[in-house]
Amino acid sequence: MSRERQILQMALLAGLAGAGLGLLLAPKPGQELRHDLEGWLDRTRERLNPAEIERTVTHFVRNTLDQTEGIVKGGQSVIENKLHALLAALEAGKQAYEDEQRRFAAEDKSLNGSDRVSRAG
Repeated sequence: MSRERQILQMALLAGLAGAGLGLLLAPKPGQELRHDLEGWLDRTRERLNPAEIERTVTHFVRNTLDQTEGIVKGGQSVIENKLHALLAALEAGKQAYEDEQRRFAAEDKSLNGSDRVSRAG
């Protein structure tokens, strides 16, 4: 969980820095700017409830892991199907090769047998 927290903290810090710079560079009078900053800080404090952040990050991580697991299982299923098809094709090729070897051996035997008959005659 520490990796997710670090990412979240960095994102929040970058957001705060960007918002602060945006407010500081805005062409507003000082009192109006301070008022805007106070309002923004109050709203931000309300949204930065640590328990809510942890729940949100945990939910996101779990969903991501579930989706990843589903994708991996789907990929495994595809690979297994392709492997079975490949093994079946290899077996069929092996069987066809052996059948042809037997057929050629039988033809060779019959040709050699007919040669002996013609030589004897």
